Amino acid sequence: MWPGSDDTFTGRDAELGILAAVLAPGGHGAVLTGGAGVGKTRLAAQAARQAQSDTPGTVIRRVRATASSRALPLGAFAPLLTEAVGMAADFSILIKAAELVLPADQPHSILIVDDAHLLDPLSASLLLHLVLARDAHILVTVRSGEPCPDAVTALWKDHLPRLDIGHLNENDTTALVERLLGGPLQSLTRRRFWRLTAGNPLYIHTAVDAAVASGALAPVAGLWRWRGGIAATPRLTELITERLDALEPAVYAAVETVAYGEPLGLDLLRRLTGAAAETAERARLITLIPDGRRLEAHLAHPLYGEAIRARTPKSTERRIHRHLAEALAATGGRRSGDTLRRARHTLDSAEPADPALLTQAAAQAIGFYELDLAVRCAHHAVQAGGPVEASLLLGMALSWLDRGTASETALAADVHRAVTEDQITAMAFTRAANLNWVAVQPDDADRVLEEGRQKLHTPQARAVLDAFGSAFTAHRGHADKALAMADAVLAVPDRPSTATVFATLGGTEALAVMGRADEVPARVTAGHAAIDQVPQFGIMRHALAAGHLNALLLAGRLDDADQAVTFYAGYTDVALALSGSLLMYGYHATNYFRGATALERGQISTAIGIIRDTFAGFSEEDPGSWAAMAALTLAQAHGAAGDPTATAAAIADLNRHYRPTTQGLIQPVVHLSSAWLAAAEGAVGKARTTAREAADCAARLGHLAVETVALHTAVRFGDRTCGPRLQALTSLVDGPRVQLAAQHAQAWSERDASKLLTVCTALADAGLPLIAAEAAAQAAIVRREAGDLRTEQTASAQARRLLAVCQGADTPALREALRPSPLTEREREVAALVAAGHSNRQIAEHLVVSVRTVEGHVYRACVKLGVADRAALAELTVTPAQDR
Repeated sequence: MWPGSDDTFTGRDAELGILAAVLAPGGHGAVLTGGAGVGKTRLAAQAARQAQSDTPGTVIRRVRATASSRALPLGAFAPLLTEAVGMAADFSILIKAAELVLPADQPHSILIVDDAHLLDPLSASLLLHLVLARDAHILVTVRSGEPCPDAVTALWKDHLPRLDIGHLNENDTTALVERLLGGPLQSLTRRRFWRLTAGNPLYIHTAVDAAVASGALAPVAGLWRWRGGIAATPRLTELITERLDALEPAVYAAVETVAYGEPLGLDLLRRLTGAAAETAERARLITLIPDGRRLEAHLAHPLYGEAIRARTPKSTERRIHRHLAEALAATGGRRSGDTLRRARHTLDSAEPADPALLTQAAAQAIGFYELDLAVRCAHHAVQAGGPVEASLLLGMALSWLDRGTASETALAADVHRAVTEDQITAMAFTRAANLNWVAVQPDDADRVLEEGRQKLHTPQARAVLDAFGSAFTAHRGHADKALAMADAVLAVPDRPSTATVFATLGGTEALAVMGRADEVPARVTAGHAAIDQVPQFGIMRHALAAGHLNALLLAGRLDDADQAVTFYAGYTDVALALSGSLLMYGYHATNYFRGATALERGQISTAIGIIRDTFAGFSEEDPGSWAAMAALTLAQAHGAAGDPTATAAAIADLNRHYRPTTQGLIQPVVHLSSAWLAAAEGAVGKARTTAREAADCAARLGHLAVETVALHTAVRFGDRTCGPRLQALTSLVDGPRVQLAAQHAQAWSERDASKLLTVCTALADAGLPLIAAEAAAQAAIVRREAGDLRTEQTASAQARRLLAVCQGADTPALREALRPSPLTEREREVAALVAAGHSNRQIAEHLVVSVRTVEGHVYRACVKLGVADRAALAELTVTPAQDR
């Protein structure tokens, strides 16, 4: 059993409210109808328990009808009939049986009759008599679509209200699964459970059992994550095949065909199975969903497919796949994705496959993010003697699956087959991209690019390799050089679309950190247009999005960032609809953008939840720097929440995933995460120093937008020396962020509370409520230092109003303004480190001062707070993490 496994009830609040009313005085009960496994029985039992809790002394009685009990008169009620009542079909029998089932001396009784559609006629008559003649509360469950005795049907037609029980909604499905597991789900796993079980509680319990038992469902980075398939356990198969076993063979064959081919066009299904398809639809085993002008057949419940595939003989399975492949070939593959479907069915049929078809399918699979299927198609194409393009697609798919060594092995084995300019170019950039971003061998990546370049004769072919060089250089942090390389590529006439894609990627990332955000939108538009021409690089849309979103966030254009996130989410939704790949690169990337935008908007807890989810998605499969970026952003979010433990843990995750030789682009922000850790620990002086060091690092690299943010962070931590440099940056960096940062720095350095409040308003209007709250807090500090307590309170109130929307933010300025202390800043720093359990020597090393200096600060802090010793100081001091 997993940690959270128990028998508590989840969800159904609306239904429980209705049942509470019918079980209250004056009510008589209800009939609960619904499909198998929707939870009718558990709901009735929970409602009865709640009524029993509300009315002490209530007796709950329960009977359950079964197919075997239906053969005996009063068979379902037999456990409650403690003495013989006779079997004659007369009214006296019902009266006597009613008294035994619901004794008159137990006025507070609830009777639950489960599966009443299986009652024998006499039991059904007794149930109707109890409803009509007894002052009792009765809950009856009936399976939808099953024939019922007339007396049972009469219950909801004339006497009791009928409550139709549907499946759980997505939120309640998540709540149930998380309760069973004892921990939160990763968001993609939440969606997968919802799609797989369709909210059927019985299927949910069984699916969780199966996924945990197989190891497919396991905790990753603190979240339960589902990877791989689900094994159809005997219990799961038993639950589902109860319906399937009663089908005519032709109808079962139709459902079986859909299980292997969905989504399957209705015309194609009819061609394969005839009229049985319509019978299966009437039986609610398949559903038809419009797709443009076509109708597509899907299984009525996703788990039907798991159960069917678990029991289908291998020979039958191969025959079905062969028929599907032949049918798709006969139609000419008119729909997007038909080539990929045909290739998959051909492979699964174990029939020989055309290498050209498999190569085309592999390219299509990469465009749909179906990376595992792309590997399979490309591998079989290579084995069947396919073109060198198959090897290239195999290497690309393996690389995107974070299998760098396997990718290089596959590609290096076929280098000699690349003979045309296009093939030489593709072989060089595919190998180099894998070596640089996945295998983390930048020198080898550069060597491969140069070797390929020496073999090329046209500027257009060389432009492709130079475009990749631009992207590599940008990722390594050399923005000026990367932009120059990108511009040179974009100046080449008649260049291939691939060159435009990667030159745009390198140029956009460079422009973003350089502070030239105004130039980014036009490049991004050109990049997307180029991607449309090379669908195998569709997966690069979200890599391009990283530079696009970074430019907008660094510039402070948050509304534009929100629109961009919505734009990229549209591509993700398409991928989720088409893809079975568990990498879901685009999904996790879009999630990252949402979290980063939430953090900029001061939505701290929202950002933490989203980015934590993103990190879990990328922590084991990371074809690039996404896991490092997620850990980096998570560290900043936890730092803004004043949680040193969580911040340190996120930085530890960052250190595991950060690759300095290929990810120099984020080097300054890596430094800045350490500043947030110091701030969360209460070491504000160190936080300021570290933020300035991050700014210096950014300046050396030419990352002026990042320098702006780092300097502004130092101002937020109390630095009063950043104004001149920020003012200089206002003429070099695009967007409102740098202007606001310069105004903030100037007002703080001048100790001008009025200007700080003006900046506060401007920051809030720009969608930066946390920084606005800090500016108001600094205004309160200035007024307190001036002895103006009345206006200090006004500024503090403004800070509190803004802080109310920041979801648990706790930063140095807010702590100093809203929780004043008689200690100096350095004394507060030392006291916080004492409270965190550090020795004087450790504190001295941390603050780069002598032990004697630390002892002096401890002594003065004790005197001011009226405590006797270090232990008492630690007990009295509230650290950021404790004050929540």
